Amino acid sequence: MASVLNPNTISELPGKSPEHEIIQALFNELGITWSDIPCIDRDIQQYIWESKQNGIQLDFTDEGTLIEKPNHDLGEGLFILERIALWGVERGFSPYQGQLLNNVQLTDSHEVVLTKMGEPNLKKEETDTWRWYFSDYKINIGWQSNNKIRVISYWYTPNARPPDVMGTIEVGTETNAPNIISAQNLLNSCGRTH
Repeated sequence: MASVLNPNTISELPGKSPEHEIIQALFNELGITWSDIPCIDRDIQQYIWESKQNGIQLDFTDEGTLIEKPNHDLGEGLFILERIALWGVERGFSPYQGQLLNNVQLTDSHEVVLTKMGEPNLKKEETDTWRWYFSDYKINIGWQSNNKIRVISYWYTPNARPPDVMGTIEVGTETNAPNIISAQNLLNSCGRTH
C-alpha cells in the first residue's frame, strides 16, 4: 500500500477526524493510535504528536476553534487534523524523507521552489513564509535564513481563499496568483469526545 503521506493524498488529511478512514491509515503507517497523542493545550483543546526522527508533526484541534459552531464548548470535539508539518531544517527534528509536492526538496532554494510551485498567493516577508491557497487547505513553506526550507505545513482552512478574495489583507507581499487553486489542478501538475 502507498504511503498516506504521498503528494497525491496528503492534502486530503487536514480537516479529518481521528476516526476517519484516511487518518486511521495514517496512524497505522506511523504506528500510533489516537490515545498516543497528548493534549498539549487544555484551553484550546489541542493535541500534538511529533516524530522528531521522521520530521513529522500532527496537530489536532477541536473543530469549534476552526468552524463557527453555536453552543459548542471546547473539548466537546469533534477533533480534526488542523495541521500536518513536514520538517526540514529545524533544531531537534531530522529532515522529513518522504516525497513532497511537485518534487520539492527540503534543500531547494527560494528560486527552485518558485519554478516547481509557481508564485505563492502570499509572501510574509517578516517571517519568510510563503503560502498557497487551495479549496479547503493552504500550504505554508517556512524558510531558514540560509535559504533552506524549515517546514512545509498543510493547514485545514475551511473555504480557504487568498486574502484578496476574502477582503482582508494580511501583512506581507501579495501576488497575482489565481484566486483559488483546486486540488485536482495541483495533482494534475505533479477525536476524543465525551
